[in-house]
Amino acid sequence: MKNSTEINGINALRFFAAFAIIIYHGTMNKFPMLPKKALQFFHNLPIGVDMFFLVSGFLIAFLLLKEKDKYQKINIKSFFVRRALRIFPLYFLIVAIAIIQFKNFEPDIHFKSYLFFVANYWMIIVDRWTVAILNPLWSICIEEQFYWFIPFIIAYTKRQYLPYILLMLIFLCLVFRSFTTYNLQYNWMTIYVHLFSRCDALLIGALLAYGHLYKNKYLNISNMWFYAAIIILVINMFVFDNSDYTTQFNAVAKKYLFIIPLSIILICFINKTNKFIIYVSNNKIIYYLGSISFGLYMYHSIVFEYLNTHNTLKLSDLLIFTLGVILTILLSSISYYFYESKFLNLKKFFNRN
Repeated sequence: MKNSTEINGINALRFFAAFAIIIYHGTMNKFPMLPKKALQFFHNLPIGVDMFFLVSGFLIAFLLLKEKDKYQKINIKSFFVRRALRIFPLYFLIVAIAIIQFKNFEPDIHFKSYLFFVANYWMIIVDRWTVAILNPLWSICIEEQFYWFIPFIIAYTKRQYLPYILLMLIFLCLVFRSFTTYNLQYNWMTIYVHLFSRCDALLIGALLAYGHLYKNKYLNISNMWFYAAIIILVINMFVFDNSDYTTQFNAVAKKYLFIIPLSIILICFINKTNKFIIYVSNNKIIYYLGSISFGLYMYHSIVFEYLNTHNTLKLSDLLIFTLGVILTILLSSISYYFYESKFLNLKKFFNRN
């Protein structure tokens, strides 16, 4: 293990999560000639957000639990500073660009909600997406809201009771989705972007971190489970619509057809259960792309929006997609090395592990 923030294969999973979302947005409303099942597969690629949530929940809980074990308490102030140094610079850069670009042209956008990380609730109120540059930020809002309470739960809950608290909160997420579906005629945006609907993936990640540290024998699964999880996940992506919330089952439980295989894959990458995972985890290109995955996620919508609206040369959809991926990687690299890294280097002054 290189250090506590670089647990086996996490960067690879970050890259795969970001690339799934890039493919989704880069192919949206394109390639209509593809078979219906293939289009269904692409339509389900936003599960990359759930993988991001699982990984984030795991890492945050892992670091907090290790800090608590070592020092018998958690420095919550330092935790918030570290999170701010990672998220705020790029997040607020995107918000600032959006304000400059759209304040006079899109006056209905509630920019203040983005400044306070509550834009997902504004989206629920207006029941719509917004401009491309701001669309990815709803998930960052959810992560920030998760950070508002998870360090306090871990800091002030006795270790033996923590899994029960996490399980109770996961159950409350199911109750919230059921209640919302029963009471709201138009429930889609609430189910998709509300903290109480989506944070069960973050909580499951935290539960896996607890198991990894203290109950690893239960997570020591065989290599067979990794390939089974991959196969089940792929089949489900071809068969089911993960964003269909029209029934109680669809809104409450169907997401676990995707979350459970993703969780198994996360466990396998953490434990390095086979040579393929070891190879992918140690691949320098994948590791690098995982390192800039935050930028890949934040910039790709801007790139594809620009290319699609300025396609004066009438480039093909495939060429637009390829060019979009290349430009997103280039922009994310520049952002990481000349902007984000300046803030990330400050994190060492607030690390305790």
